[in-house]
Amino acid sequence: LHWALGVMRLVASMLLYVAACFGLQLPISQSSSAASDVCASRMLPSRRAALLGASAALLQTRPALAKPTESELIGTLRSAAAALEPLPGLLDSEKWDAVRSVLKTPPVGLLWNLGDSKNTIRMLAALRDDVELFEAADEVAGALQLADQFTYDNNFIYYQPGNGKVKIKEPKQQVALARSKINAIVETE
Repeated sequence: LHWALGVMRLVASMLLYVAACFGLQLPISQSSSAASDVCASRMLPSRRAALLGASAALLQTRPALAKPTESELIGTLRSAAAALEPLPGLLDSEKWDAVRSVLKTPPVGLLWNLGDSKNTIRMLAALRDDVELFEAADEVAGALQLADQFTYDNNFIYYQPGNGKVKIKEPKQQVALARSKINAIVETE
């Protein structure tokens, strides 16, 4: 019972915080029952007030969920191409973590690592209704995934059985392939 009250307090305080951020006034339950008195004394909203506050907060954040425009998507693709530019040098320097950080984080990570719904090329393809862009999205995602896999393998090559050869050419080829596909999409704009 104590943990349930703790969870309720945590959820209620989160809802109150969200409500305060959006300037909402949540009514506090004022009943004569002992349970309601405990909730009211600890500033816990009623279930109805909590649901109303949460739904109002979601309705007010709806503009943030708007779909990006074509120019915003092209700008994100330009940023991704620019982020890929220094990777061959980092691979030559054997800075595996730095390479993987670029590959995993936006804007590059959006192209392969964060799901199809966030893939910039796929969003552009849907916006333009262009089948070739969907194919390009798959090619870029595959190239970036392979580049990440080769780079990851290089990080642990010294501890693995085998010839112990570090692969630098292969991830560089995959990065170059991804960059060329992205640049081709951006240049058609």
